[in-house]
Amino acid sequence: MLWRKNRQTSSPLHPISKASTTPFFLNVSPLHTLYGESYGAIEGGTPALFLHGGPGSGCHHGQKALFDPKTWRVIFFDQRGSGKSTPKTSIEENTTPLLIEDIEAIREHWAIESWVVVGGSWGATLALAYARAYPHRVRGMVLRGTFLARPEDTQWAFYDAPQLFRPDLWEQLCALTHSQTPIEKLMDDLSHDDPAIHQYAARLWGWCEQSLALLNPQTTTLPSINPQEPLTTPVPNTPYIESHYIRHDFFLKETPLLANTDPLRHMPIIMLCGRYDLLCPPRCSYALKNAIGDNCHVRLIEKAGHSTSDKPLQDALAHAITEASQWPVP
Repeated sequence: MLWRKNRQTSSPLHPISKASTTPFFLNVSPLHTLYGESYGAIEGGTPALFLHGGPGSGCHHGQKALFDPKTWRVIFFDQRGSGKSTPKTSIEENTTPLLIEDIEAIREHWAIESWVVVGGSWGATLALAYARAYPHRVRGMVLRGTFLARPEDTQWAFYDAPQLFRPDLWEQLCALTHSQTPIEKLMDDLSHDDPAIHQYAARLWGWCEQSLALLNPQTTTLPSINPQEPLTTPVPNTPYIESHYIRHDFFLKETPLLANTDPLRHMPIIMLCGRYDLLCPPRCSYALKNAIGDNCHVRLIEKAGHSTSDKPLQDALAHAITEASQWPVP
């Protein structure tokens, strides 16, 4: 009993306060309405923005445990086509520049002058793109598993890494898609009119990506299912949005993240990366660090992959966020 108490005391995570949550909806276009939540101390809390990954995954309740609700005032929101935002799965009017303007609309809605931006994976990509566009609104950033959205990063995450580290998974994917180029086949199927086809593709995509995200996945065997069978589990949303962004080079081809890092040089940046992150390997974080300079710090987390389901990475992220609460207002 004493061991369990000590274990809980040493955890960097915080109890989630339901009373500290204020839901909101924000219309950002005739088509898109964003769902979000303000969490924590509205009066006196350090403002923060949390950006989920994917693109397309949406925020979830457990992410609030990273923040002390007595210290922070955090804005969580589901990006276009994601989570509780509507229309769900929509790729229409869904681009990186529009997401950046959505963030500004949310900031203005809550009358926040500047905030700390926290993001993981694609959320880190969007955080960097936003901070570069509106540097005077960003006090600093805490990034996890940074994805730079270069062609070589997409090539690594969706082609090279699975073939190198999960060759059994890759062979199954080829067999189940009846293709030696399974990613292209899945992207084609995700845009198919037949729900049985695009939902099956989404499930394959989701299972594959989950296997790559974890340091020790429970299995690297893809379920062998009949596409015509009734669905017994929810269809993941991320593959639809993610494939759309991949097809368009994440809408950053004209403005690569490493092309102009001058706006980022004034702000503190902590980047956390699992040493065995197969999707966004440490070299991505170091490339950004070398481009920005001394204010950017990389922390490699042992015994961790890409996902915060790996406890060492989750704990390190919570510690970094607590540290960021002490950053001065610019």
